[in-house]
Amino acid sequence: MTPLRQRMIEDMKLRNLSAWTQEVYVRYVADFARYYGFLANCQRADKLALCRRLLQVTETTEPPEPEVPDRTMLLQTLLRKDPSRCPRCNKGHLNRFAVLPPSPPLHHRPHAQGRSP
Repeated sequence: MTPLRQRMIEDMKLRNLSAWTQEVYVRYVADFARYYGFLANCQRADKLALCRRLLQVTETTEPPEPEVPDRTMLLQTLLRKDPSRCPRCNKGHLNRFAVLPPSPPLHHRPHAQGRSP
């Protein structure tokens, strides 16, 4: 435990705060310090440059983003069969020829005028 945290806890004990209140205060102060601390947004670029220089890291390239599999590949992995195959004969391939718009939800049907429930 750091001396500053110990001093804060001692001061809270002198003020007769409960253990729960002390724990919450310490947690919030730690979060506050983390938010405005070494890598706060306003200092991040300068501090990261300092970290890289101190660690003697010269390469600053970002790691490559992982490839996102397409929908067919995901379905094939999950179902363990080719989703584009005909489910009846398992020989031909299904082709999309139209995309239907989504239907309106059932619970939004208008009520009849003049009728009471």
